[in-house]
Amino acid sequence: MPIAGLLFVLGYLYRLVLVVYKAMESWLPIHSAAGFAVLFLLSLVIVVLGCFFVGLIASRSIAMQSTIWIESNLLKVFPKYSIYKDILTGTLGGSNALPSLKPIRVEVGGVTRLAFETSRRPDGTVTVYFPGAPDPWAGFLGEVSADRISQESMPFSEAISHLEQLGRPPRKLLEDPGEERVE
Repeated sequence: MPIAGLLFVLGYLYRLVLVVYKAMESWLPIHSAAGFAVLFLLSLVIVVLGCFFVGLIASRSIAMQSTIWIESNLLKVFPKYSIYKDILTGTLGGSNALPSLKPIRVEVGGVTRLAFETSRRPDGTVTVYFPGAPDPWAGFLGEVSADRISQESMPFSEAISHLEQLGRPPRKLLEDPGEERVE
């Protein structure tokens, strides 16, 4: 996936280089490898500066409010948006990019299930998403009392991977950290 993303960005940058080249061709002929490299670096600088200014705008309160509005309306049209957003934020990490679904363990009928906490109410009831396997997004919602929940230390992306692989190969994920495994 990272290679595909890199190729996409490089393809976009290449198209930008061609646009800049067409604009500069009449007064700055670039017909050598060195000239093309300078043109490529200039285009890269344009992209970096563009990202910087978009980041500045996005950090303002009006941009944050419009982002919340866009996301809430996007959820109505594309329900899996929040799932994909959590996958990306879990992968990218950072202090500002934390997934909204928190991996937890839930005791259900004598079985501990890996689940995701979606919200908590003041009365102690926790809304929980119970994912399916191998497709974690084919699951169901439930409400359980907080005393049936224990925190899970694995990150969101690792929990998704664990479900997609039907619990294999890193078996240690759901084991008690203090418990020794016998093979």
